[in-house]
Amino acid sequence: MADPGAPDPAMPRAGLLYVGRLSREKGVGVLLDAVAGSGVPLRIVGEGPERAALAARATGNVTFLGARSRAEVLGEMANARALVVPSLWYEGFPMVVVEAFARGTPVIASEIGGLAEAVSAGKTGALAPPGDAVALRNRISDLLGTPDCATAWGQAARAAYLARYAPDENLRLLEAVYARAAAG
Repeated sequence: MADPGAPDPAMPRAGLLYVGRLSREKGVGVLLDAVAGSGVPLRIVGEGPERAALAARATGNVTFLGARSRAEVLGEMANARALVVPSLWYEGFPMVVVEAFARGTPVIASEIGGLAEAVSAGKTGALAPPGDAVALRNRISDLLGTPDCATAWGQAARAAYLARYAPDENLRLLEAVYARAAAG
């Protein structure tokens, strides 16, 4: 993924962001339960079969933005305190995590599949058991309650992007794999 550029450190960040399909397996209902009554702003980008049901149960701190362009999503990520990926089912390696890291945005995710491998708990974000709204609420509270921690995790997320996912570094790593295979 092309580097969208480092985030502006002077830009204040607020609230949470979800980006993805609005379907049961993505765990957005769990996220709504986790933020219910908290007053924490949550912006939801995406469409899907569960949108109407999710919107009907959402509280006033939740805003549904619908589908957005990639540039708009990256802008939302640059403004969010954290991206939340509350999947209930196995995820391979969602690109949304790489995009968040590129924007210096920590990720709070379900501890399942590729998410558990991509997000380094306590470094680039936090992990919660899938489907556990209480644990997810606690991870959100931990992050939002400690602004210095959120900033440090965001910086670590950006560093992880540059070290592993930026195009030049990714190409270098791929070439190294091919060189080892050819030497075989």
